[in-house]
Amino acid sequence: MNSKMIILIGGAPTTGKSTMAKLLANHLNLPWISTDQIRDTMKATVTRQNYQKLFGPEGFDTPESSIDFYKKYSREEVVQIMMDEAEASWVAIKKFIEEKNRLTEGFIIEGVHILPYLVARDFKLAKGVKPLFLVDKDADRIQAVIATRGLWSKTEKYPDEVKEKELEWVTLFSQKMKTDAIEHQLPWVEMKKESDDLQSILSLLGIES
Repeated sequence: MNSKMIILIGGAPTTGKSTMAKLLANHLNLPWISTDQIRDTMKATVTRQNYQKLFGPEGFDTPESSIDFYKKYSREEVVQIMMDEAEASWVAIKKFIEEKNRLTEGFIIEGVHILPYLVARDFKLAKGVKPLFLVDKDADRIQAVIATRGLWSKTEKYPDEVKEKELEWVTLFSQKMKTDAIEHQLPWVEMKKESDDLQSILSLLGIES
């Protein structure tokens, strides 16, 4: 790799962000980190009072509470809650990118907290920053991942009705990522979950394999 490269990978849960980050990290010899780690670090240093959206609605912090959560909130409301959390987390994520940009030769960040409009606003013209949004329209594949691992915690801890709700909002979130990426003229790719995904993404990012 001849020049500094910062790769930002956004997308809904189950789209393969972590898998792709690992593949790119190995291929490019770059470190990578999840926005979940940055968010959790931020949550440990701020208060709910000052960052309500970062913590989300109160009373839904356990796998058992997921049933009540999905009864109370529609899929559209869940997507908005996730986007509010992303926007609140972005304060720390943006700072991390800017600080690491000065200290390292490149890195990869992946996570649901990387939203197209935030990237377009703060990094679209930044030299060496390469954003990419992953999209998965295969409902059966998303459902299989949710059934296997769940989104809240260990999947065996909650019933099928919760998994159905998760499928609904994850699908909607993925659709929104694609729409917003197109609106802000940022690259996106529909994942096939096949062996040539890495090559397709390298090409889309303009990186020689």
